[in-house]
Amino acid sequence: IICEIPWDLIIKPANYDYDDYDTNCDALHELYNQFQLGDESKYAPYINYLKNQPDGRIPSEWSVVGKKLLRKISDQDRHIGLPPYDALDRFEEQWMNECNGEDTPLARSAFFQFTSRDEDNLMVPFFDMHNHSNDPKK
Repeated sequence: IICEIPWDLIIKPANYDYDDYDTNCDALHELYNQFQLGDESKYAPYINYLKNQPDGRIPSEWSVVGKKLLRKISDQDRHIGLPPYDALDRFEEQWMNECNGEDTPLARSAFFQFTSRDEDNLMVPFFDMHNHSNDPKK
């Protein structure tokens, strides 16, 4: 074992199920709730780290014009280009429609950090921070 993360330091939905691999609305709402708590969150150091990550690193965060260009380049409009075909609209389809989320900059940040970093609906601080680092000195 390289590292052992205590279960109570992992951000997870209250109804976490080990066999649930699809992104879970409860998990998304839990991370958003922690984002809203900010410094008051028991996960504050990790939450603040996530909140300070730059926006726009994944295509689903891009502007409408940027997404339209990517769809054109990858020929996604006819579902014959590069999959996954729904990837650019996940915030609207999943967070807004399926999860009844709100459209705020903080909600967007929480959603995109979750969908690009979660492990089976878990946000695991130490693992996540090392998994997403390119710095050879870390």
